[in-house]
Amino acid sequence: MAEPKTQPTGASVSAYLDALTDERLRNDCHRLVQMMTRVTGAPPVLWGTSIVGFDAYRYTYASGTRGDWPVIGFAPRARDLTLYLMDGFEQRADTLARLGRHTHSKSCLHVKSLADVDLGVLEAMLADSVRVMRARHPTGAAATDRLATRTTHPPARATPANASARKAATRKLAPKKVANTAAAKQAAPPQRTARPAVSKPSTAHVTTQPAPAGRKRARSP
Repeated sequence: MAEPKTQPTGASVSAYLDALTDERLRNDCHRLVQMMTRVTGAPPVLWGTSIVGFDAYRYTYASGTRGDWPVIGFAPRARDLTLYLMDGFEQRADTLARLGRHTHSKSCLHVKSLADVDLGVLEAMLADSVRVMRARHPTGAAATDRLATRTTHPPARATPANASARKAATRKLAPKKVANTAAAKQAAPPQRTARPAVSKPSTAHVTTQPAPAGRKRARSP
């Protein structure tokens, strides 16, 4: 079964956010890191190349596909800040009315700037989303453990000792390969040398000349 494309990484969140060229966007992102850390008690983790996530839960689709995803998170986009509240907004009409300027879809909240929203209302909404998600997915701690394993224990790379061992093994195998090649040449049957073809005289254009007229063969007495 294929893994989801967006996976947690061990990349530095601070370095990623500090590299943002828009100063207002960069400052808003750092404020969101502080806010989401407070409501989750979890450190920020960079998922994929642009999503800053906090905590994690295990989901399972009807198709059987499984994966891990942040309980809450955000991503700086070209036009706005996208905040991820995975339980959605169906039960939050009153809170959204008090939030300030924003747009939203099923589980994404879009704001141009944190200056456009009430930060107290936003933090309360984030905290409530975390509470709901942890109640729905009580195995979230297990997902967090898997997340820590992925980000702190990357796949082992070949060490110089392993490389030396591979080279030594190659050197040991090389003489056998040469010997096998020589034996193969000795076992091969000798090739026959083609004899040059002998051309035969052609008789296609040979004609018989008739005897000269007027001569008669002398009869013997």
